[in-house]
Amino acid sequence: VKTTITWQGGVDFAMSPSSDESDGGVLEQVICKDHVIMKTEESTLTCDTVDIRFAPDGDGSSTPQLAIATGNVKGISDTQTLWADKAEVTFIEADNEVVDESDTLGGTLQADKMEATGDVQVLLNDGGRAFCNTLRGDIMQSIAELEGNVLIAYKRMLMDRGDDALFKINRTTGKGLWEGPG
Repeated sequence: VKTTITWQGGVDFAMSPSSDESDGGVLEQVICKDHVIMKTEESTLTCDTVDIRFAPDGDGSSTPQLAIATGNVKGISDTQTLWADKAEVTFIEADNEVVDESDTLGGTLQADKMEATGDVQVLLNDGGRAFCNTLRGDIMQSIAELEGNVLIAYKRMLMDRGDDALFKINRTTGKGLWEGPG
């Protein structure tokens, strides 16, 4: 098992209707409530509620397409910790020739895009912190956009662009770009 989810307050399952009563339909949605912890080999997510949406795959099974974490969201990986009010992650089929299987969900899916909203904060493993209203990430391309009231803080540096800022970071190239004056 590559991903485990635990919760305290219950779980709701939604199945698609099926014409064949013996199979019970296909899983469409799982909502885990109250003190949710989702762990993979490389990260841990905690939140109040996680809502996972599924779509049928070619085998007639269900494949996760979207995970929405809400309430006291905290995501921890080896390179950063993220806090937000809400975080959404979309999944795509993994290209096993390009992607290490440890970066995938169940060996066939991998995270593709991410959006965190509402009082977003990121703590990097080098001590840097970023604050913003919205963080959008392209996980495959290692690109992040911080939008809203963006503030970046390091031990000897503070960048504060105010209420209407857009900061783009490309982790692969190690470069960031502020639009407009500062």
